[in-house]
Amino acid sequence: MNSRQSPPLPPSRNHQPLPTPSEFININYDNAEIYAAKIPANYVALTFDDGPTPEYTLPILAKLRQYGMKATFFVIGGRVAQHCDILQQIYREGHEIGNHTYDHLLLTQESSEAQWAQLAKNQQQIHQCLQQIGVNYYPRWFRAPYGDQNAQVLAYVKALGMNSALWSLDTQDWNIETTTTMIANSVIQGGDRQLVLMHDGTEFNPALQQNPQLNPSRQRTVEALDQILADYHAKGISSLTLSQAFR
Repeated sequence: MNSRQSPPLPPSRNHQPLPTPSEFININYDNAEIYAAKIPANYVALTFDDGPTPEYTLPILAKLRQYGMKATFFVIGGRVAQHCDILQQIYREGHEIGNHTYDHLLLTQESSEAQWAQLAKNQQQIHQCLQQIGVNYYPRWFRAPYGDQNAQVLAYVKALGMNSALWSLDTQDWNIETTTTMIANSVIQGGDRQLVLMHDGTEFNPALQQNPQLNPSRQRTVEALDQILADYHAKGISSLTLSQAFR
């Protein structure tokens, strides 16, 4: 698993430019299909946003374990603070952990200082949780809530030593009108070489929880995963974490 130095201070007139990775990956809406095509044949990259939660993350972990699948979990810092033990289990079971901000805000509506704080605070929250089990870990991947990002957000992502990844296949499992069958079929019909978006937590941002399109449960995702993983198993399709898929 990945280990890094502590996140640097945010850019300001009082600090030198921040060190950045030699190669920065930015998987966005325009190039997601190009990146997905680079995933090896008979593999997919499964990703889950908005956890960790006991009611959804734990059964998802059990299903992934049953089929020997690995995934990347983009976690919210506020939920990590509540469920550090589940984050530790995600790590112990060989999955990758990504940064999904601390409060799941619409980042382009926030100041640059708030953008930095959302990323850096979550890096530290994840690090502190895993440090309790003797692991020095900072995420290598970031995903913006709602896919909402701009050049400043990406600059901070890069400065913190992360890459950015959206998705090539959105299951729409967050939508109240999306059924279990629809979730499963969208993934099954997508086949291999996909970067799949699902959720193991519900909306965390109180300002957006009243959206009538949001499903207040992720039970359909849990149920759909049975069909998805059984179909993958039958077709000989396995899964990779993002760092495995895009080395």
